[in-house]
Amino acid sequence: MMALAAQAVCASAEAERRTVVWDTKALFEVPKVHATTERPAKGLRSFFYEGADNKGKPTWVFAYYAAPEGTAPAGGWPAVVCAHGGGGTAYPEWVRHWNQRGYAAIAMDLEGHLPGGDAHQVEGNFPVGEGHENAGPSRIDWFGDRDLPDQEQWFYHAVADVVRANSLLRAVKEINRQKIGLTGISWGGTIASTVAGIDPRFAFVIPVYGGGYIHESDNPGLAQWFPPKNMTEAQFHDYRTKWDPSAHLPHAKMPMLWVSSVADPVFQIDIFAKSARAAAGPSALCLRPWMIHGHGNGWQDAVEIGQFADQIVKDGPALPRLARPQMDDDTGLVTTRFLGKEDITEAWIYLTTSKGIWKSREWQFIQCTIGEKELVAQKRLPEGTTAFLVYVFKDVGGFRSNHAASELVLMDGGTPIPPEEREAPAEADAAPDKPMVFPNPATNPTIPAVGGVRWFWSTHARNYERRKAGNIDLCFLGDSITQGWPGDMFTGYYGKLNAVNFGCGGDKIQHLLMRLEGDDGELRGATPKVVVLMIGINNTGDNTAEEIAYGIKNMVKRIKKECPETKVLLLGLLPTRGNQNDKVKAVNALTAKFDDRESVRFLDMGAKFVGNDGKAIDALYRDEVHLSRKGYEVWHATMNPLLTEMMGR
Repeated sequence: MMALAAQAVCASAEAERRTVVWDTKALFEVPKVHATTERPAKGLRSFFYEGADNKGKPTWVFAYYAAPEGTAPAGGWPAVVCAHGGGGTAYPEWVRHWNQRGYAAIAMDLEGHLPGGDAHQVEGNFPVGEGHENAGPSRIDWFGDRDLPDQEQWFYHAVADVVRANSLLRAVKEINRQKIGLTGISWGGTIASTVAGIDPRFAFVIPVYGGGYIHESDNPGLAQWFPPKNMTEAQFHDYRTKWDPSAHLPHAKMPMLWVSSVADPVFQIDIFAKSARAAAGPSALCLRPWMIHGHGNGWQDAVEIGQFADQIVKDGPALPRLARPQMDDDTGLVTTRFLGKEDITEAWIYLTTSKGIWKSREWQFIQCTIGEKELVAQKRLPEGTTAFLVYVFKDVGGFRSNHAASELVLMDGGTPIPPEEREAPAEADAAPDKPMVFPNPATNPTIPAVGGVRWFWSTHARNYERRKAGNIDLCFLGDSITQGWPGDMFTGYYGKLNAVNFGCGGDKIQHLLMRLEGDDGELRGATPKVVVLMIGINNTGDNTAEEIAYGIKNMVKRIKKECPETKVLLLGLLPTRGNQNDKVKAVNALTAKFDDRESVRFLDMGAKFVGNDGKAIDALYRDEVHLSRKGYEVWHATMNPLLTEMMGR
């Protein structure tokens, strides 16, 4: 059961600003790897990699890794990082499970142990919970080490170990570094939920059972670790702002799938559903009734985990998607808009009239009639309903898949309680006026994503250092066409204007958005007079003209949010020597409407780059899309009058 959650939400008004205690720049570096003969597993590589430092010394993290048999696909294998839950370890079976789906995988021990026992294909029947010489901290109950410095606490190291696993996989030649996902079970789900807001390089994240808002749980087993029984006021503040995923999910912008059951005995449905709704990116709730809480069940039982991963990184079919249920004013019946009729066979309302502790509530069912795009309950909710959701699935010969659910709706006196009003986090994108639905979140140009070229981070770092140096009056933003300005020409034309070139080869709109993210954003704190923006040609293979224009509008708003006093000179996409020109013209026709004659001006230079036959002039290009020196001369000559006006010269 899966639900689309709001895409720009964060903590409630009274929540504090988060604190990031991890040095992500260091964690994004490739860790050292140490060979070992400890705990071998047939067909898998076992080794230690270095995690975060503890008391001035690098910790070593035990891990298993394997890739599928055979030749890797073009671009490399997709991959998954597997974060275990409480009492778990690095499980060979989990790695092999993903290998069988066509993914490379790494499973590591996050509690400073070597694998032990014989569960899930661990070999040798060694003692469970056995440490090693260079181990990091072990978990002590629920944040039982809260008196220690941040960098000595277990959760700090668990999150760092997962981020480092991503950095390691990204350096493996047989892996496609743009197609690495993360899944975590129970405690691992909580770790994964925090990592989602710390490491934007993951292509997708799938928490299973565990999530955030643990301090709001009514489960006595969880509530006992928080005030009034445990934690000082200062410790509770640290927990909410540093460790709980609720502090970081508003900064998680990759697609996420949240997998559990309605009656999970540890992480209750209310806080789990709230976690799904807190994520800033496309976030979906997937609930399978009676799903058992445990390792093995957490990767085997929910086939939707693999379906979702395939959807994001293999262009596989999308899971069904449900909107928030509504109460029909005339009939009193619950109605729910949805997509994916061909992928479901049944639809139900899952409801409770119980109150009190969530894990003890009893649940009832009402079947729904499946329309083309709407589900309609076959009878009204019973009096006294306190909460409900709508879910769908596909049943073929008793095998059920495609579980998808709406968000959880809380009730008060027979009336749905509106979802909490939430403010966008400081780094959140300014949303376009009318939301657009993207069937594949991976191609959504309004969600920041890491660029697919090896020089993305080094280019970003160089631009960031130049931004920190200050004295920027003119900034060029874009892809390789912008980056391709010959240095002598750029300096000759624009050097006296204190200009910088922040183009990056391979960038799509979403990749440029990523370069503007956070405190190391390339415009953060800068005050250029004018930003020259040309972006979108690399989106023409994935997106419609309307989607590209939508992404460009969002980009302009983002620039204006970072630099309110800056003017934006929006350049239309240039013609190409290929077959994209009909789409280029359509995009430019739409983006021309963004010109407000004041702070945003639009300029279509296309006519200067085509001949009388309507085709691109060969002399202005060095290949299908990139310009020659002559092409940059034409760019300058065409743009300069408007740029001069906007610069106030």
